[in-house]
Amino acid sequence: MTLEQMRIDLLDAMLDAGIRPAKAGFAPVLDGKPQRFDTEGRAGKKDGWIYCHTDGRDAWGAFGDWKTGQRENWCSRNPSTMSAAERAEFAKRRAEVDAAVEAERAQMAARAAAKADDLMAKGRPVAADHPYVVAKGIKPAGAVQLRDMLIVPARRDGVIVTAQCIQPDGRKTFLTGGSTSGASLVLGSLANAKTVLLCEGWATGCTLHEATGLPVVVGFNAGNLPALAERMKGKLDADIVVCGDRDPNEVGQKAAQRAASVFGSKGRAVIPTFTREQETAFAATHDGTLPTDFNDLAAVAGLEMVKKQIERRENAEAGVHREVVLMRGSDIKIEPIRWLWDGWLARGKLAILAGPPGVGKTTLTMALAATVTTGGLWPDGTRCPPGNVVIWSGEDDPADTLVPRLRACGANMDRVLFVDHVRSGDGIENFDPARDMGMVQAAVDLAGGASLAILDPVVSAVTGDSHKNTEVRRALQPIVDFAAANSCAVVGITHFSKGGAGKDPLERVSGSIAFGAVARTVLGAAKVKDDDGETKRVFMRVKNNIGPDDGGYEYDIEDGVKVAEGVHASRVQFGERIEGSARDILAEPEGGDDTEERRDAKAAKAFLASVLSDGPMPSKVMLTDSREAGYTEKQIRHAAKKLNVVISKNGMKGGWTWAMPPVFVSEDAREDGEDARFRNRESSASSAPSRESSANETAVDWEDF
Repeated sequence: MTLEQMRIDLLDAMLDAGIRPAKAGFAPVLDGKPQRFDTEGRAGKKDGWIYCHTDGRDAWGAFGDWKTGQRENWCSRNPSTMSAAERAEFAKRRAEVDAAVEAERAQMAARAAAKADDLMAKGRPVAADHPYVVAKGIKPAGAVQLRDMLIVPARRDGVIVTAQCIQPDGRKTFLTGGSTSGASLVLGSLANAKTVLLCEGWATGCTLHEATGLPVVVGFNAGNLPALAERMKGKLDADIVVCGDRDPNEVGQKAAQRAASVFGSKGRAVIPTFTREQETAFAATHDGTLPTDFNDLAAVAGLEMVKKQIERRENAEAGVHREVVLMRGSDIKIEPIRWLWDGWLARGKLAILAGPPGVGKTTLTMALAATVTTGGLWPDGTRCPPGNVVIWSGEDDPADTLVPRLRACGANMDRVLFVDHVRSGDGIENFDPARDMGMVQAAVDLAGGASLAILDPVVSAVTGDSHKNTEVRRALQPIVDFAAANSCAVVGITHFSKGGAGKDPLERVSGSIAFGAVARTVLGAAKVKDDDGETKRVFMRVKNNIGPDDGGYEYDIEDGVKVAEGVHASRVQFGERIEGSARDILAEPEGGDDTEERRDAKAAKAFLASVLSDGPMPSKVMLTDSREAGYTEKQIRHAAKKLNVVISKNGMKGGWTWAMPPVFVSEDAREDGEDARFRNRESSASSAPSRESSANETAVDWEDF
């Protein structure tokens, strides 16, 4: 590879990572010395940086952005193509780059801290008529004024590490090289405090402190709240109320919720609410901008309203006041689906990968992970933006199984994050996805976010019966919330049930049908025979609520790939694209005795009996879940008739309800002579829906419904 091609590849990697030089025709330098450059929208700041070397054959190094803290490793060759000796040499060279980058970062941080100290020493008390103070309507606390600029210090462990500079017109900048991660400004005293408020901005903090009299910890930006919460955890014997901003893109709301989750039962997130009149009044004096934070609330409703909203949420658990917050449709911004892999893996959504044992489901997900960490190509030839991958496995050991497979696939191991354990006080506990999923959000945020998360097996997230619809839905919700909060695609691995050949593939997903219903995408892996009788592996879409739901790819598993001395692993090689639905792809060449219609009817009865075993369900919900599971209304109504499902209406204007009879012996069980019974746990013989009419209940015959 020529030196010019190395420069082009490096620049492409920078652009893929979102680091864009401001200067047209920018050329990276590969001389082992630090190169600084302006990024788009930040002229004169020199926030972008590159440290890269070359020996004429290969090039290696790192690049990043000092302002955001982003840092990316880079090499002109894929490590999977290197020999063991070359990889060892590459690791040594990268360590040298890491040391140089860290030394530069430390020097810049020291200069920023020294400058912040100097500015604070030169400053004077903030004037009450300072334009920014007047515009925000605050009593300034914790800051100083230097000429016409306000200096707000940020401390970490009691030491000033940087400062925020606020101009009279409200423009804000931080000192170059200083980091706000985990840094804060405390307004008031934390000693013996029973309640402490945590917020984003200084002006908001001043408003909250004045309105409530409570101590306030200012975190300076939404992204810093979870990191700051981690530093605060265990240091205060107080309830923490995280006062987030109501951002149109929900960044403030999500950051506040993640920060609050760090404190467990002692943490709560509070977001300001505004009436339509308050929004209109604020927009009229702020160039059409809508209010977002508690300082804005004080501007349109006064300090007393700020205090009421904080106290209302503080006392909610004691039953003083609870409220439902409604969102207007006109306030909701329409957003497109964000795909990690277009049509296959969506950011912010849960996907399920199901298949029988022995088809390489875990190896498949390691291939997906490698593609994400390296910004590689998906099987359809499209490129994936590079990102971090979070992996938790309850079955395979990272050291002897997962890491070797990832290395065999050429993964960038710096971007792989394994969920290891949970720190609890001074002790260590095993991570339990059914209990600890909420805590992963804060840890991932500190690690720089994630593009993909893998949960193997997904059934581990269910504490109760994995065959019960309501219990599975409840257990999967924290995973769905994690995906949405981190804009991360989550893949949960599970099995196909045994003896399911010929069934709808979605019906074959092991456990409750809720696994397939909650997931927006269900993927399948299996072995099938081609026309020549040869066995091949297939990876396919089984269901997709947000994109195409057919098609797939052949794949092979290559064993014996050497990844280290004495260590070999398997990896996936994707092949040709396959057309057709999952049912078509999985269909066996030879036919069976049963017709497709009978198979469908039997599967529909099993689905309906499983769902209604949790108790009665509204008709609309029942039919919606059935459609999502792949059944037509005709199929599900036919199944209901066979199962003697009771459909009743409460009162003349009540909703229709579906329920199993108190005791039901299935048609299949009667044919097989088995004593299989479905019992409705929500009712008894005295309270179950009946076909007899009463004052409050109307029974319906199938012919009338």
